[in-house]
Amino acid sequence: MTKKQILFVCLLLAHSLFATEQQSPEPPPTETITETKGAETTKFPEAEVGFQGNWRKKNDWLKQAQEKNDELQEAITKIQSAQKDFSNKLKTLDNLFDDFYRQTGFDKGKTGELFTGLAKEIDENKKKTRNLFSQAISQPDEETRELATKIKQQYTDLESIDEAFKKQKVSLDQFKLDTNAIVDLDKSVRDRSKKVDEQVQAAQSYIEQSTKLSEKIWHVIDDKKAKQIFYDLSGINEKMKALLQYVTIDLMQDFATVTSTVENQIKKTKDSIEEVEKFEIIVSNRTARLEAARKQVEQELKKQQLSKEERPKKTVTKKQIPWHSKIKTFFVSLYEILFASK
Repeated sequence: MTKKQILFVCLLLAHSLFATEQQSPEPPPTETITETKGAETTKFPEAEVGFQGNWRKKNDWLKQAQEKNDELQEAITKIQSAQKDFSNKLKTLDNLFDDFYRQTGFDKGKTGELFTGLAKEIDENKKKTRNLFSQAISQPDEETRELATKIKQQYTDLESIDEAFKKQKVSLDQFKLDTNAIVDLDKSVRDRSKKVDEQVQAAQSYIEQSTKLSEKIWHVIDDKKAKQIFYDLSGINEKMKALLQYVTIDLMQDFATVTSTVENQIKKTKDSIEEVEKFEIIVSNRTARLEAARKQVEQELKKQQLSKEERPKKTVTKKQIPWHSKIKTFFVSLYEILFASK
């Protein structure tokens, strides 16, 4: 084979190799695999979530923990609903107290002054009655004769007066006890309302704790740590159940009892007021009624004064003195002057 032939064969082989390389298929594209991330654990340190464990057991604890959390959420809903019921019952009691104070004219913070004034009035009436009785026995003046006579007809002696006013004091003491009971009940209702608010705050505190634990268990890797979180949630759940029982049953029943007690005590106190007022002592709306009575007395006095002024004045006719009497009187006066000067 000549040199030319050898060169031609080499060129032919080179061309064939180049063509084959150009026609060879491209390798398939590399598949991009998206990495699936597990639970985000950067929020909690590894000491709390662990770094290994049985995922199946962890999942069981997670489900049970979620059930406990759901029970806690249901309990807080019932407690908040009970709080609304208490609020409505408190408004009802407020209306009862307000009606009582408005009808009686009492000031919540000044019942002590009321009893002091009533006791003073009873003592003054007793003293006045004893004096009138004594005057009726002797000789009363024109102004007190009629009243003294009535007192004499009403009482047999001073001891009977003392006994009558002693009964007034007993009625006043009972009225004081009944009124103080109203004041105490009013305060106890406020205390119970605060107690309800305290229980609701405690329930909300339990919910905050359970929410943190429920969030944490999702990040936990170690099944043993997940188990501990479940037990912590179970403990909170038991406390919440006890609190729910206390609010919706115990406190609710207690509130119903207090409401009944308030209604009965208000009625009893009104009866005590009527008993005291039988002795002609003003109790209900005392300030306003005393002021009205004072004005009425003033008006009566003015009418009497006007009536006196409108009466026709009596004309006084001078008695004619005889002339000889005038002369006698003149000489007598002159005689007294002369001798008196000596």
